[in-house]
Amino acid sequence: MITASNQYRTVSDLMNERKMGLGELIRFTGLDDRVASAIAHQRYTPSPQQRLRVSIALGFPRNWIVWGHLAIVEEYHARV
Repeated sequence: MITASNQYRTVSDLMNERKMGLGELIRFTGLDDRVASAIAHQRYTPSPQQRLRVSIALGFPRNWIVWGHLAIVEEYHARV
């Protein structure tokens, strides 16, 4: 059961919960393999149509999926 405290998930969280591999996500969504991989790894923010396709494939409401682009920031020290 989905409750307010546990409703939000990333695509990779949902794939892990459903034991779904990237190949299955690609097959179920019809997305290009590079696009599907980037969405799953939060390197790309999908369009509304892509979000719909992914949410249907995962069987989870698209408004409860975290779609943000995750940027890893590494510490940087400039030489002065």
